[in-house]
Amino acid sequence: MTTSATFFCCATCGVEITELLAELPEPSLRFERGAPAIAEGHFIRLSSAWTYRDFLSRRQGGRSYLSRDGDATAFEAGDHLLNIEDVEHLVMPKAAYGCCGLQPRDEFNASCRNGHPIGTIHDDCWAASVFRLARGHVKVIECD
Repeated sequence: MTTSATFFCCATCGVEITELLAELPEPSLRFERGAPAIAEGHFIRLSSAWTYRDFLSRRQGGRSYLSRDGDATAFEAGDHLLNIEDVEHLVMPKAAYGCCGLQPRDEFNASCRNGHPIGTIHDDCWAASVFRLARGHVKVIECD
């Protein structure tokens, strides 16, 4: 974990997509259904990949996820997880919705304001809400 402030830009066009944020350790993630997984003003850098089953079962204690896409990768090692409110973004036209919000699988559903894919919003009521900035699609700028 770093003590510097960090902001993120689109890797394709360079447009800023966040203000300055502070990094938190992975154990800081909260997994309450329908609530933000990360407090505003912060981000978490993932050390390992997670499947949907990981996100919804092992990481949320006592919950199970039996859907056939449970082994699809939800997050890659090196991805950054943020509060949705901290990311300036557009929802992509073909984004998948669940009953209460965006319910993606392993596709991008968010872009920068210039239309370049930057990540995935998970925001349906059955899981914690989180914005995944995809490794390779954003630039990480650390400030001292």
